[in-house]
Amino acid sequence: MAETKAAPVLREKCGTYTGYHYHHRNKETPCEECYAARREQAKQTYEANKEAANRRSMSWAKRNPDKISKYQRTYTLSHMDKKRAKDRKRKALKLNNGHEPYTEAQVFEAYGTNCYLCDMPINLLAPRNANGFNWRSGLHIDHFVPLSLGGPDKLDNVRPSHAWCNMSKTNKLVGTANGRD
Repeated sequence: MAETKAAPVLREKCGTYTGYHYHHRNKETPCEECYAARREQAKQTYEANKEAANRRSMSWAKRNPDKISKYQRTYTLSHMDKKRAKDRKRKALKLNNGHEPYTEAQVFEAYGTNCYLCDMPINLLAPRNANGFNWRSGLHIDHFVPLSLGGPDKLDNVRPSHAWCNMSKTNKLVGTANGRD
């Protein structure tokens, strides 16, 4: 019977970090003393580099909050149409009204660029919220049958309108909006 030679363990290295690696290189199970030495080495390394280790474990976003907020603002401003579409979809699905994707260009193609409530041209360059000059003539995509009254978020239920006309109409049906019959 042939004897298998196991790699001799250098007992003077056991109980040290080097002994742990010796076991590892020779595909042996490290002894308890070597495990303890490895844990102690890891603790010392962590304590010596605690700040760097914590910084590495943090996500890039947490380390750079100023860059994230700048990026989010830039992205949001350059993709407002996507944000508005996402918000409309979320609200329609929350109310179980149904949703089909559409773009503002499709709304203009189907219904033109005049306000469907007052039949005046919409200023497409005006701001859409009440923060800027001439915001009242800015574009709003209005639901003909409001979402709150069960109207779906679909192309056949939306119309272009002025911000002011849409806000004064609130959630009424068109026949009763602004005193029109």
